[in-house]
Amino acid sequence: LELGLTPMAQTLALLAALRRSAAPLATGSNTGPLVPAPPPLLPAVLPFVGRSAEVAAMETAWAAGRTVLIEGDAGVGKSRLAIEFAASHGPYALARCRSGDSELPYAAFSRALRTLMGDAAALDELPDWVRGELARLLPELGAPPMALTSSAEHARFLEACAMAWLRLAGESFDAVILDDWHHADAASRTLLGLVVQRRHDSGGAGARELLIYRDELDAPARRSMLRVREDVQAQHLVLQALPPDSVLELVQRLSGAQCP
Repeated sequence: LELGLTPMAQTLALLAALRRSAAPLATGSNTGPLVPAPPPLLPAVLPFVGRSAEVAAMETAWAAGRTVLIEGDAGVGKSRLAIEFAASHGPYALARCRSGDSELPYAAFSRALRTLMGDAAALDELPDWVRGELARLLPELGAPPMALTSSAEHARFLEACAMAWLRLAGESFDAVILDDWHHADAASRTLLGLVVQRRHDSGGAGARELLIYRDELDAPARRSMLRVREDVQAQHLVLQALPPDSVLELVQRLSGAQCP
């Protein structure tokens, strides 16, 4: 073209074919072929090791239908322990609190209830008055009733929330994991306490609650957790870092080395 000549059709076709075949090998800076990324050094999910004592305590609590509280620092393995344990017993629901939940009444409970519900059709078996009360928390269910103006109306609302939780959880799950519960708002803590108490009073049947939290509780939250521990004899675990022998086992399993 620079010489004022028109390339032959065969030449243009060859050029197009070369460009197509070279395109996958070119980098953004046109410096050479792409180099495949090295394989990850660690698997996406590490082997589960070193929690036999905690699992044994949780098994005892599970057999008795009791709630389990798992406390510990960030990154110590609280969530992994709860998920591994719950999965070994059947289907489970997992709901996580967020850092802003503590400022919004019923935020943590509403998010967990949506997890249990899945879709609005799951509420069809509940009485109309229960669905009406739930609309206070879940706008997708329709216009909520009038604002609560008496203790009797407030008690009716709490009863509806507890009934819905127990029905939805018990029909679809064997366990409900509530992660980062230290972020939960005060109203959600109160409601969950009612749920736990109702299930306990019924003999412990239904989906067990596994609460995961850090030791970052203010005084009211700490009192709330203490009531759960005392009123329903919840199993309380304070999770520590893995001991050296468990760390060694983890390294050996990752490397494929044999135990000495």
